[in-house]
Amino acid sequence: MKCYFCLEEREPSDEHVFPLAIGGALVCKRVCVDCNSELGNKVDGGLNNHPLIVLKREKHGLTGNSGKIPNFLEHLENSHIAGDENAKIRLTKNKRGEIVPYHIYRATETRIGDDTYLREISIDYSDKKNIPKIIERERKRNGMKKLSKEELDKEVSEILEKGPVTVDMPKISSSLKVDLSSFRRCMMKIAYELACMWLGDQYLDDPTADRLRKIIMGIDEESPENGIKIVFGTDGMLFPFLRGQEETHAAALSEINNSIIICLKIFNTISTAIVVTERADLYISNPLDKKARRCLVNNIKTNRYRNWSIVAEHIHCCFRRLCMQSVSPHAVLYLQRHCTS
Repeated sequence: MKCYFCLEEREPSDEHVFPLAIGGALVCKRVCVDCNSELGNKVDGGLNNHPLIVLKREKHGLTGNSGKIPNFLEHLENSHIAGDENAKIRLTKNKRGEIVPYHIYRATETRIGDDTYLREISIDYSDKKNIPKIIERERKRNGMKKLSKEELDKEVSEILEKGPVTVDMPKISSSLKVDLSSFRRCMMKIAYELACMWLGDQYLDDPTADRLRKIIMGIDEESPENGIKIVFGTDGMLFPFLRGQEETHAAALSEINNSIIICLKIFNTISTAIVVTERADLYISNPLDKKARRCLVNNIKTNRYRNWSIVAEHIHCCFRRLCMQSVSPHAVLYLQRHCTS
């Protein structure tokens, strides 16, 4: 088997075109083990761990190889009570899935005399069992004598009698960093693998394919000089027939001005159009060629995909709009036979 990336004859592996972590079902068997590992470690993560994608993965319970549903809250930074940046908060979820703020340990020191300071410590109420340790640690740090068990118990009792300071419906301020570049390599990887599968081995020698390979594998960096054309849009713009279907990923091949473009949709969050070759004439002989209008729709709930013509997909969507729950297997087979040739 000739690997799509290193172009060496090696043993194949199961490479998910749309990453498994986002519910990818289509498997490509033309990627070697080493390249597959490289893609999983350094390329797919840029998309899988994008905060907006993590939000969808958490919503739909998509775990990937880790077996763990991601937590979007972990991507929030510098969370604090609005109006008090020193009141640091960590947002967590309870067993019912409700968001619960956790007050992070805070210590402040105020001078109240020439050689006297008042040290105040605030902790989350769920950590009240740590109060004895905190008192002992602070007294030792400040050179104060160790309390007896009875004295320590009295101190703890007095603190607990005051009860917690609560804030009803607190306003939380957080920041979120979104990487606008690292996920692009994964989008290129998806488009490149589909181009290889749809256009055939001849595509491996295409100049644009070579540039895509080098960017995907980290040999070159993406820049205007390397000739890769990629634009971003909405799912409604690039996939009007799939508008609003967030439980699907999609890809579609189109020919424009002798260039072949592969449009991609990830959930209803990220959509791109990537030029995979500027020599469409080498692969598509006429407008009726079945390569000219390829379409792939990946359903993350059923873990199935439809890999047929865009015409067949349009007809399929029309049936859905006519209040049909789904097209019967016989109807799908009929459409596939009559719309992809």
